[in-house]
Amino acid sequence: MELEIRGVKISFGFSFFWVLAILLCFDFREEIRLALLFSILHELGHLTAIIVTGQRPKQIAFGLFGMTIVKRSDMSCNYSAEIFTALAGPLVNVLFSSIFYCVFKSSGKPVFMTAFAVNFLIAAFNLMPVFSLDGGRALECTLKMCFEAQKAEKILKAVSFVFIVIIDFIGAFVLIKSGYNFTLLLIAVYLTATLFIKS
Repeated sequence: MELEIRGVKISFGFSFFWVLAILLCFDFREEIRLALLFSILHELGHLTAIIVTGQRPKQIAFGLFGMTIVKRSDMSCNYSAEIFTALAGPLVNVLFSSIFYCVFKSSGKPVFMTAFAVNFLIAAFNLMPVFSLDGGRALECTLKMCFEAQKAEKILKAVSFVFIVIIDFIGAFVLIKSGYNFTLLLIAVYLTATLFIKS
């Protein structure tokens, strides 16, 4: 399903409706529903920053992992605006995690601690300086402001690789300790693939 509003293409994939139907029909853990909600709010943070900096998104796509924003140009010459846009999503999660932590401290209700933890983890994950994550985009722009493009790319790849190796080790540790949780290892494989595709 696809529609266009003021030159911005908005598309809804089958996978989005499939995930939505599953979340509504089955009794999933609260954390999964909250993660989807706060991931969409994270993307709305990016969208707001894009609009505030005078840019326009090319497409907003709703798919398997929530909402994805496709910009008209992948990397603008205005690196400051790009850094602001990259960090806006995690900052939304940091803001929500702070609010929910304060509400938890005053009310003592566990749901607010869960909301705090979900937002904190989304922000922490996305702020990692790894290519394809928000922290990586911000680092790339910062490096390109200081060095020539080729050197900036080499530094970004090296930093990304170090963090992916760390995620690998933590993922292996979690898998060994839990006996079944291989989520971090899958994330590391995905991040490695995106890094090699960029190469």
